[in-house]
Amino acid sequence: MNIESLRLILIEELDKLEERETIRLSELGYSERLLDKLLFDYIEINNETYKELAILIEEILSRINFTGISFDSFKCSGFNFSRLKGISINPQKIYHKSLVDCIFTGVTFNSIFDDCCISGSDFTGVNGVEINPSTLFDCCLNHTKLNGVAILGNFDGADIQGTNFTGLRGAEINPQTIFEKDLSDTICTDVEFIGIFDGVKMQHTILEGSNYCEMDIMDDDFRARLKSRVKQINYYYED
Repeated sequence: MNIESLRLILIEELDKLEERETIRLSELGYSERLLDKLLFDYIEINNETYKELAILIEEILSRINFTGISFDSFKCSGFNFSRLKGISINPQKIYHKSLVDCIFTGVTFNSIFDDCCISGSDFTGVNGVEINPSTLFDCCLNHTKLNGVAILGNFDGADIQGTNFTGLRGAEINPQTIFEKDLSDTICTDVEFIGIFDGVKMQHTILEGSNYCEMDIMDDDFRARLKSRVKQINYYYED
């Protein structure tokens, strides 16, 4: 019996349990190896049937409670966890520590992100996540959505081009020390800037919701006071 037929049988078995929202994998009676193929093996699928399979797989996954199931060595790049229940992940044990382009809504992380790749991933709705930018692979957070994440350490040398900081806790950024001084396409809501913007790339940057406007006022005030002080000095020496 091929893998597609087994997936259809699994759907039928899940349909018999309509009164229950989810079922634990251990109750299905499948071996871990077979479940891995049923739920996550897309290799044998060509482009024409991939979309149909993805819908089928999503239907299965949404009906299963993954509490207690290990995702060690799972190739999760590009995976959407948002409809899955009971997911707990150790970032250190994910395949190649690659967590790029994922949607992690509802996921619980139980370890640190040191040397992990997280670019392009969405952490919206994930609670209790702490990330130190300096310990990520290549200090790269580009195009990530960091809503709800708590930051440990600073962003010195971090690639944050295209990052969405809305809802991030503890985001203090010195524009002079980020990677290539690049804030292009970055959404800086909830960011507290602690440095000047000289030479910073800011194409399509969104600054609303940060302290940027406050800093501008402070800079203007500083320049006004400095100008006034220079006039006083000039007046003194002219006399």
